[in-house]
Amino acid sequence: MIGMCFMCFLILLIIGIVVTFIMFYLFKVRPVAGFRGLLTGIFVAWLGGWLGSPVFGNWWLHYGIVYYVPAILGAFVLYLFWACCKEAKGGK
Repeated sequence: MIGMCFMCFLILLIIGIVVTFIMFYLFKVRPVAGFRGLLTGIFVAWLGGWLGSPVFGNWWLHYGIVYYVPAILGAFVLYLFWACCKEAKGGK
């Protein structure tokens, strides 16, 4: 997972952007308000997507080392984990 190609990076970035917009605007899960929260959410979702395949396994459709379904699940899970930790800390 460390030595990924640029296209894999872009796929994870698109997954991170889509997951963040869904959580930020559709479900109103905003651990940090404003533009800073949006950028941080994209980073957290990208990281979750990157960790998705090693954690959830390698299955179904993929491009290179990025498996789409585990990457999407990982992005959602890490975003929600970040939101729960931020809320438990009292940072709204």
